[in-house]
Amino acid sequence: VLKQLREAAQADLKAHNGRPPDAAFIVCCGARGFSLFNASGVEAETLNEAWGDVPTIGFFAAGEFGPVGLRTFAHAYTNTV
Repeated sequence: VLKQLREAAQADLKAHNGRPPDAAFIVCCGARGFSLFNASGVEAETLNEAWGDVPTIGFFAAGEFGPVGLRTFAHAYTNTV
């Protein structure tokens, strides 16, 4: 999970000529975090390692809606950045 997040953050940097985002907004499933990683802030730390000190806000949710191909689905255990 963290490897995929790190790779996505690095791909974002590459797509923007090494420039990190101006800010990040993160929505995580409430079941993630400590219960998934046995530590708090692991995903935020992973993004911070890849992007540097980017202002970040977000919240936990009971699931997210998002596309898979051309259809929208309800997802659980997801992290949306």
